[in-house]
Amino acid sequence: MSKPSDNESASVLSRRKMLTSLAAAGVVTAAGAFLNSGSLGASTVEAGGVSLRSDLADPTNVANGDALIAVLQPLTGAVARTQHSKNSDVIHVKDFGAKCDWNGTTGTDDTAAFQAALNAASSAASGLSVKFSGQAKITSKLTIPPFVTLTGDGRKSSFLIKAFNGDVIDLQAYGALMNLGIKDDTGSRTGRGVLITSAFCQFIFNCAFTIDQQCVDFTNPGAGSGAVIAFSELYSINAVGVRMPDDVGAGLGACPRKIISCESGGCILVDFGGCNDAWYYGGYTNGMIFGPNSTKAFISNVRIGAILPTIIKGGEHNISGCVFSTPVTFDTTSANCMFTSNIAPGYDITDNGIGNYIDIKERNYTPAWTGSSTNPSLGNGKLAANWSRTGNTITLNIELIIGSTTTLGSGDWRFSLPQAPYQYGFTKVGHALLSGPTGFQTATVVSNPELSYLTIAVSGGSTNVGPTIPFTWANGNYLRASISYQV
Repeated sequence: MSKPSDNESASVLSRRKMLTSLAAAGVVTAAGAFLNSGSLGASTVEAGGVSLRSDLADPTNVANGDALIAVLQPLTGAVARTQHSKNSDVIHVKDFGAKCDWNGTTGTDDTAAFQAALNAASSAASGLSVKFSGQAKITSKLTIPPFVTLTGDGRKSSFLIKAFNGDVIDLQAYGALMNLGIKDDTGSRTGRGVLITSAFCQFIFNCAFTIDQQCVDFTNPGAGSGAVIAFSELYSINAVGVRMPDDVGAGLGACPRKIISCESGGCILVDFGGCNDAWYYGGYTNGMIFGPNSTKAFISNVRIGAILPTIIKGGEHNISGCVFSTPVTFDTTSANCMFTSNIAPGYDITDNGIGNYIDIKERNYTPAWTGSSTNPSLGNGKLAANWSRTGNTITLNIELIIGSTTTLGSGDWRFSLPQAPYQYGFTKVGHALLSGPTGFQTATVVSNPELSYLTIAVSGGSTNVGPTIPFTWANGNYLRASISYQV
């Protein structure tokens, strides 16, 4: 190879100018390959190629390496920048030595590499992501610093393999987990999944956790206010998927937390604890737990399985459009809850609370038929009733047909109610039709709010229907009554 003349040497571009020229033309190149192309001639390689290769391979100087490679997206309005700038958009755990090589039985301990990457993202810029692919063995708890996101390729392809007993992640304020799974190496490790110990606004999206204890644990009152868990599968082997703290017991105001379109994988997905504001929209859970201090849980379009009966405690919950596989009971601590457009087996919904607004589809029941002195006996007669509830109003229909073996008892006849009336309400009246030996008569149905039964009044309310009032009842005579009253 001949030595270039002075004129030829003068025409040789510097290595930096060559890269800049190509960038302006919309080209992304490795400098070594570019210098070996025939387009600039061998003299260029002799003049600068060796030095350029050395600079490109230099990891110690931020002005060298990928800082010498220009990038320009082939799109209108794109701005040229260096490959170094582009590489800094996302941090990968392999940049810090992680192998992500778990094969089901063995793998490199990637804990230190993951934590180093997360710490670097925290110091570099708010909102920076740390990326990983494959399955990574973790042997102690990771801390996700504020404003940092740890993201994988998908919840069924990128896994943190929990190879220790203990909690896996401390997710700090504004931190996020996305597109990843957590499971353990043996199927018998103890500990929790994600701890949320501080406010505010943590985010978990498209994740799948299989954990011995709580998958997500809001560890103390006020923790995770504004947090969102969405489109995730949270399976706890021995506890619940998500546990909320007792905000109300700690005297705190609203601490909103949201669960959106999540599945439990067969466990109880959520324990509302003593939450103050919680949203649960869509998905499946094998039960729900409410603490007596819980308030303002908004639950909609959720299917609730049969691992345990649903007992609703606390106040001012709003539950709508859900399907329950077990009976639902509002216990004595419940108050001012809304329960509308829901389905339960046989619409078996019991309200022991105060001021709850509950919709119950029409149900049959057999009222107790008694007398104020001695009780009648139905014999071969017929007694049937049905009722429904809209909000805090029950509508009740009763039919009594006297049979040939019916005994009438003595005193006023009384019919038990499906639910006790509101104690501080007003006396309610309804209508009754009486079929006797001389034809039909009308009467007034009376429900006293202090009593658990209704009576039927005749003669302007001065007397109540009984064995001889308003006539002597006989085989084939019937009574039909209807009333609405408040509970």
